[in-house]
Amino acid sequence: GPNAMRATNTIAMADVQSLLEPAEVLSIVDYGDFSVDWLATELSINHITDMVAETAGTGAIPMLVGGDTSMLYPGVKGVARQHGTGTFGLLHLNAHPDAEQRGDHTVSDRQSLFLLLDEGIVKGRDTVQVGLRGPAVNVESLSWLRSKQVRYHTMAEIEQRGFDKVLKRVLREVDQGPDAFFVSIDVSVIRPTEMIAAGRIAPHGMHMDEVTRLIRHVCAAKAIVGFEITDLAPMLDFSRLSVVNANAVLNACLAGMAVRKRGLDPDYIHPLVLDHGQ
Repeated sequence: GPNAMRATNTIAMADVQSLLEPAEVLSIVDYGDFSVDWLATELSINHITDMVAETAGTGAIPMLVGGDTSMLYPGVKGVARQHGTGTFGLLHLNAHPDAEQRGDHTVSDRQSLFLLLDEGIVKGRDTVQVGLRGPAVNVESLSWLRSKQVRYHTMAEIEQRGFDKVLKRVLREVDQGPDAFFVSIDVSVIRPTEMIAAGRIAPHGMHMDEVTRLIRHVCAAKAIVGFEITDLAPMLDFSRLSVVNANAVLNACLAGMAVRKRGLDPDYIHPLVLDHGQ
């Protein structure tokens, strides 16, 4: 995933909405790959937590690219080691709730959110999930999320009420949350026609422009303490579509952060892009 995203020329592209160049506004560094144990996620967790904490400790904003969603747990945990547990919110876009309470492993992509909430690393009332669907969305998982005060939004809600209404609700919940947020995107949240290479693919889903619109706004409106895009498996897509769209998701956050750093409104649009003036 990371190498496939690096291999294209679509990272940190100019933002067509604000006309800002994220690479000129922000200081962006590729820190390289973290070492992982290919046979045991459990053996990778502490190392990744340490590396994320070290990166956050420099004052940088860790942005994790690639890997499965089990990395959500050490990513957020590492940031919390520097900023403090319960001091920031979590915006999690995913087809899967990842709130499995019982499983064969001590940590997996299906348990990452459960561990974060169960250990108090993030608060349920400061957690917003968007795009849920698939077999793990059931009475048990949604009831547990409710008991933890998580603000969740399923694809059923989006289809019933319309994306614009749900977007307003999500942005209001984020706005009422902490000043800082960790933003996490499992690419399975995007519909398969636009993201073929999702490791845990699920039918239907959100459109790319809906995902990037939400991410861009939040990254412009809130102080971002961490970002990740997970579950990209490029070998499943023989075209470049999935990788290009994964970079577009990353770019949406970079553009939002650039807008915020320049002191512009989250929804700022440069007048030149709306009208040719002739």
